[in-house]
Order: sequence, then C-alpha cells, then structure tokens
Amino acid sequence: MKKKIFIISAGRSDYDRYYPIISSLKKTKKAELLIYLTYQNYNKIFSNNVSEIKKKFKVLNNPTRSKNFGDGAFQMIKNLSHDLEKLSYHIKIKKPDIIIIMGDRYEMLLGPLAAIPFNIPTVHFFGGGSYRGSHR
Repeated sequence: MKKKIFIISAGRSDYDRYYPIISSLKKTKKAELLIYLTYQNYNKIFSNNVSEIKKKFKVLNNPTRSKNFGDGAFQMIKNLSHDLEKLSYHIKIKKPDIIIIMGDRYEMLLGPLAAIPFNIPTVHFFGGGSYRGSHR
C-alpha cells in the first residue's frame, strides 16, 4: 500500500533543498506525494515558481486571492491563518500518512499545527541556521 506523503513548501529556497528528496520519493511505487505550497510560493518577490513545481509534482490547491504578501506582523499572521485553514482542509480530505516539512521559516509551523489534531506524524529537515564560514 502506498504511503500518502504531504510536503509543505514555504518558498523557492526550501523547494530547492527538497528537490532531491521529493524526486527520489516520486520514483518509488511506495509513496504518493502531494505538495502544499504556502502563500509565499505565489509571491513574485520571492521568485514565484508554482508553475514549475506543478509541471513536476502533484500540488494541492491553494487558491490565493490576496496579492498582499507584506512582511508586516499582521499580514504574516493572516497568511499563516489562510495556509493553516487550507492545509487542514486537505488533511481532512486526503488523509496523509506523514507530513514532511523543511527549513525554519515560520510557515513550517503549519505542518505540526495541522497534523496534531489528526494524529499525523511529521518529519522535519534542515531546522535552524548553520555557519559554514571559517572560524578564526
């Protein structure tokens, strides 16, 4: 039986990191991947790549009516609330076996927040920053 896996992408930067993982998972017959793209993915300022992702993977519908992607605290909460509602709806309908999140942006809280009431395990990669420079 295939495992239904939700992947949450907050933007181009995490998608680039995800790509090797989700490409490998897509090739296996043991998994069905569904990608949830947060509001940030639809923002041209953050290099909108929705059409590119949709060509390669199954994307869960996230209709974005607002064009306001400001970084103000209130707008960030509105966007997060929208994403939480839409992601929770997809979880209720599709019933994933696992949710994978990557990175440490605030949008990544969506996965665990939506998963807890449905008792769905989450997997988290690449949390926290790292310093790769030389130490002198």
